[in-house]
This record gives sequence, C-alpha cells and structure tokens, in this order.
Amino acid sequence: MSIRTKSSVMATFLLFTSVLFPSISLAASHFSTSPNTIKYSILSRAGIKEDTAPEELRKFAATVIQELAQQPPFTAWSEAITTIEPLGPGTHSWLVTIQDRETNSTSFPSGYLIISMTEAGEYKLIEYGMGPDSVYAISTLESALKNAGLSLSNNNNLEIVPVYSGPVLAEWAIIRAGTSQVEHYLDAQTGELLPENESSWKLQASRYVPPVKAAGSSSTHPEYLAGEEMSHLSPDQLVHTSDSFDPYDNILWMVENAMNVKFESFENVLVKHKRLIFVSSSQDRTYSAPLPVFGYQKWSLNDDSTLYIMSGSESSPRFISLQALTDSGKFIKYK
Repeated sequence: MSIRTKSSVMATFLLFTSVLFPSISLAASHFSTSPNTIKYSILSRAGIKEDTAPEELRKFAATVIQELAQQPPFTAWSEAITTIEPLGPGTHSWLVTIQDRETNSTSFPSGYLIISMTEAGEYKLIEYGMGPDSVYAISTLESALKNAGLSLSNNNNLEIVPVYSGPVLAEWAIIRAGTSQVEHYLDAQTGELLPENESSWKLQASRYVPPVKAAGSSSTHPEYLAGEEMSHLSPDQLVHTSDSFDPYDNILWMVENAMNVKFESFENVLVKHKRLIFVSSSQDRTYSAPLPVFGYQKWSLNDDSTLYIMSGSESSPRFISLQALTDSGKFIKYK
C-alpha cells in the first residue's frame, strides 16, 4: 500500500495523487538488531509490563478470540497465547498480539486485536486481523527501520512507540533515546515513512472517538466475566464479495465521486458493487492511504448487529469496524 501526500493530492487530482511519497534515503549506519530487541524497546518506552492490562480488558479480549476461533480462518486461535500492550501513552487503546502456542513467534504472530476504551469505560473492538503483513508486525517494523537507515542497537539509542487513534492513524513513533521528541512516524501496516510530525499527529489524534456501533464489552454477560457463561458476541462466517485487489491496479477511482453510503445499507451496497475503496478524508490529514474493501464479517450483538469490513490482502486480512471508517473518510466504487 502506498502513502499519498496532501500537497501532491491537491496538485494532481485535488483529492488524490498518483505520486508516491518519497521514502527517506538509506543512511550509512549499520542496522543490527532482532525482534526481541525491538520488543524490549517498545515495552520499555511504554513504561508498563505486559501483564498489567486491566482485568476486564483481558477478559473481553479472551471473549473475542474465543468467538473468532469458532470460524475459519481463525480456528488456530483457540490454543493461542496473547500479549496485551498499550498503543501509545494516553490513547486508551491496546494491541492484543495473538501467537501460536507452539511457535510463540514475535516476528510472525498469528493475529491481533485492537481495542479502545470509551469515555464511559466500555471496551470496543476496533479491528482485528492476521497474517505476516498485519498491523504492527515486528517483521515489518524491522524491515522499515533497515530501509530508512535507522539504527536500533543494543544500547537502545532509538525508542519505538506504537501509537493508534483509529484505523486510519495506526503508526510507529520513532523517538531518540533520552528525549521526548518524535523524529519519525512509520505506517504500522506498510512500514512506509510518513509525512507526519508531532503537531499533525496530536491534532488528528485528539479527534478520535471509539465507534459506538463496534462490538463492546457491555454486550458480555456479567456471569461470563466471572467465568460461568458465554458472551453475547457472535461473529458470522466471513463474506468475500470479491478477491483481494490492489487499489493501484486501476486508478480511475481517483476521479470518481464519493458514495453516499449509510451504515444501515452498507452491506447491500458492498454486495452489489463487490469492490470498494476507502479513503481517509480530513483537512488535518498529511497523507492519504486508500484501503481496498472486498468483504465483511457481521457480528451479532444481542438483538442487534454490527459490521467489520475486510481489507488488507488475502494472506493478511484486516477487519475494521465500519463505523470507525465512516467516521473518518469516504467510500468510492472501484471499477
């Protein structure tokens, strides 16, 4: 997936651009580290141990994983182990990394959840996914640092913080050790260097509100929290409306008008058109990263339901709360 700058967007397509944001040139410094070293730096910067996540958060994450494990392609999650880490200071979001119990690989986890807490204290499932190119994959970060010429040696001269303010603001913040200033931001899925700075990040992050219609901990039985009953959360089987695709295989969507899609009718619209493009839109954004949409998974919530759209790729699918996207951008037909 490629990153688009605001200035190029305005110059070429007014809203979009076909010019890639240039990546930082390779430096002469030698990159030598391991995923475990990166992991240590992340946790050290966050200032919190892996086992200090709130009890209700851990139980909600376990509920979600248990329910997803009943449906392919998530069946391997039934015996997985999890690690819960904060996504940046003060954001009230957490990354739940799901690892195969046998391999316990930090480089290639089995999957992930991202959970945010509302002002009322309810935990919301914002997105989930799996595969080698998942959001916040350590292997992607390792390659990104190497390609950018950034060094993370054993003395931890760089500190890395995963930061998150919704699915269109999932990034790595690269901080020079001993300071509080962020030097670089990397895209958490592609690893690309972003035209982001602390001011632009804080401005956009301040607007993030966890979606009301996402699956939440309030739909869980109090009895289940005591370990006695199952949750009301229940995901249906995945629905593929098309094969996965690259938005840049056909860029005609860049000059198409955005669709007027309501939350309640989105499922029918996607089934009809098969492929859609989601594009983040805000006057505060410094870049735009289109997401392909080629399927969905519906969750039943008591007598209601909510939708998670399928993006990413076939090998690394990403399921994102529909409302989290409708709150931060628009959908366009892909021809």
